[in-house]
Amino acid sequence: MLGKANSEAANINPAVLGAVNIQSSSFNLLQVGFNSHSNVLNRSETLDMMFSQDSLQNETKNNILENVVQDNGSLNFNGNLELNWVSASWTRPGFGGLSVSLTDRISGHTSLQQNFVDVVMLGNEENNYFQELSNNINDETGNNNNPNNDPIWEDGSGNGQQQEQEQDPGQNQDPNQGQQEQQQQQAEVIYEDDYATGEADEVNFNSDMSYTHIRELSISYGRQAYADDDFKVHIGMNYRMIWGIGHFDSRVDEETGLGSGNSSFSDFYDINYNDTDSLFSNTRKSLFKSAGQGSSLSFGLNASYKDKWFGGLALLNMGRITWNENALTANQNQVAINDSIDAGLSSYQLAQETAYVYDMLGFEQTEAFETRNAGVMRINAAYKATQSLKLYTDIVIPLGSDNDVNNYQQPNYMLGFDYAIMPDAVSFSSAFHYNNEYGWRIPFGLSVALGESAFITITTGDLRTILNKEVEPYAALSISLIGGSNNKQN
Repeated sequence: MLGKANSEAANINPAVLGAVNIQSSSFNLLQVGFNSHSNVLNRSETLDMMFSQDSLQNETKNNILENVVQDNGSLNFNGNLELNWVSASWTRPGFGGLSVSLTDRISGHTSLQQNFVDVVMLGNEENNYFQELSNNINDETGNNNNPNNDPIWEDGSGNGQQQEQEQDPGQNQDPNQGQQEQQQQQAEVIYEDDYATGEADEVNFNSDMSYTHIRELSISYGRQAYADDDFKVHIGMNYRMIWGIGHFDSRVDEETGLGSGNSSFSDFYDINYNDTDSLFSNTRKSLFKSAGQGSSLSFGLNASYKDKWFGGLALLNMGRITWNENALTANQNQVAINDSIDAGLSSYQLAQETAYVYDMLGFEQTEAFETRNAGVMRINAAYKATQSLKLYTDIVIPLGSDNDVNNYQQPNYMLGFDYAIMPDAVSFSSAFHYNNEYGWRIPFGLSVALGESAFITITTGDLRTILNKEVEPYAALSISLIGGSNNKQN
């Protein structure tokens, strides 16, 4: 449930573990959660990007490209998957609270400008969809001045300028000409003439992509640091041992057009390195071998007044990972279009479709590289209005710098409530959640007791996505399948 202390306290504020007045123990065998968002994909396509292994059909590619051209200007996709394999917590008044968990986390981020969307989807083809779409713009306006379907902005100079249509002085201007010129100018922005006609070997793209899969063993401890009749202060700490399973990042600088990136995958992934594949031909295969190692620390402070007002501050997930297995890097290289991307993207499995990026950015073997964890600062406050109702606010602020590959997160702001319909039996939570990229969302969670010592929780990230297919989708779901607890008043 949102805002509640459990074995996931380390993700909120480890100090919450120390705010106990009962002795308890809990065990959670499996918890599955994910969230995904895109500005151009519909709800079904967003979920396919997360879970489908199917081929990506040309019709779907064309629909995505058309949405990019007409509506949004870029393709953005964020996806996160969390598998909490096992977790347990143990609390005692005076001692505080202790929790441990083993979790897999997978996160992916894609932000592709229009030129790069074209290459990723369809590859290096002369008869490009963007070109065809732009050529057909005249048909949509009912005034086709390009009956031969030539590139409408090609002037032969290779600079992407639109051809000017000669007009007799006495000829009346077509009423659709203004709209037509505006649409042609839009097409001009998304597709350079040199690339459309296959005359250029190098094209600059302003885009970035990242994918990270890690496994964490997390240990958290929290305890009371000060107490009197009115005030209580609790502190907490979390340590995570991290195994890197796979990582990929690439970024093309907006100003210089030069590309950089890093890559390292364990044998858990069957990665196609294309031209660089021979570098790892002698690598011994092992499903249990990690590609990197690291750690992180989290610290939390929590205070309460008369058990009605609560406030907390936490610095979470501060640390680094060193990647040294099958390590590749690219540093300020020119983006090159070559034969490796003739076919474009073939499936929804983006992590398996990276060969064209390796070649485009000129990845080379390296000994190792480091990435910084996606650390955040979390500030929360709550007011216990009644025994059944608690109001809360939560703010999450990313701590990364512009140079961090994981620094694509936006601040999150949440105002919500927890309400117990039947105390210790049925309760639910909801909130207004705002993120600059996702907009306004309405998360909702439900917790139901199963007997005296077990419960199940289900949480979704946005009711609007479930109820309205027209809403820009933010699909998110978390399910705690098996839970148990033993509570005893001290």
